[in-house]
Amino acid sequence: MIYSLRDIGYAYNKKAENDSCEQVFRQALVLAQDKGDKELERDIQGQIAGIYVEREKYREALMILNKYNILAGNTDKSANLYIAAAIYMGTEDYDKAEKYCDSLRMYGNIHAKRVAYKHLMRICSKKKEYEKVSIYSDKYEEYCDSVERISAQEAVANIHAIFNYNLRTKEIARLKAKRARNIIIFTSVISILALCTCLVLYILYKTIRRNERQKELFHRLRRYQYEMSQDYRKENLAEIHRLEQLINAFKNENHDLVTMLEEQRAELVAANKKFETDMNDKMLSMQRIHDSEIYKTILNKVKIDKPLFEEE
Repeated sequence: MIYSLRDIGYAYNKKAENDSCEQVFRQALVLAQDKGDKELERDIQGQIAGIYVEREKYREALMILNKYNILAGNTDKSANLYIAAAIYMGTEDYDKAEKYCDSLRMYGNIHAKRVAYKHLMRICSKKKEYEKVSIYSDKYEEYCDSVERISAQEAVANIHAIFNYNLRTKEIARLKAKRARNIIIFTSVISILALCTCLVLYILYKTIRRNERQKELFHRLRRYQYEMSQDYRKENLAEIHRLEQLINAFKNENHDLVTMLEEQRAELVAANKKFETDMNDKMLSMQRIHDSEIYKTILNKVKIDKPLFEEE
């Protein structure tokens, strides 16, 4: 949040929305102080000092420089030296300004060095050290040429460096975003695999249930076919004849046995009568079936070896 507020404040500054800029920087400063991070607090104070320098409020910027010692931090040395040099140039303390310009020549980036030589030209001119003015002028021109050769992207990157865009935090944010993407991808893959597993199990369950139902229907059909066959009728007739012989044999000897045999015979006779009735019904039904559209459809599919639909 602190880094984000700092960058938002920088954006407001570039839009010249001064009130919003200071308000956001103050919010970032309060959070940094609550966190107890002196390094981060100096970073934010350095940003505020840089804003004051841009608005030529050098006294306010100098108060921050002296109170918070922003040069002591590990933040962007080039940007802080640039701010210090600009403050002392603005307050016309040229001896201190020259000191920080000399430091900028050692530690500053190409933009800061160009500004340092520009300040040194002015300082030496004030001191009437014209020989140095000529040297610094050549250096200033040299760095001006170098800056012009830098591409637009590199120039933007260096400007961001002056205002201490912390590249480390951006890298952390990038890694966090990458980790979040990986988590989303991993979760999606696991979800898809779980869904596929459930789908496969459901299809397997339906297949097993269908096979069991088909086996049951097959056994029932085989039993029905047998009961509707002439073999079944002949077996019943043979069994009836055998029972009649037993009845005649035990008619005068065992009344209970004879009663039981007569009941069995009656069941078989009834079964044969039912067989004859069913056969007649079957003939009529088959005739109706042969005349139906579904029969013709199935027959045609058998001929061309095509499977039946579920409804068929």
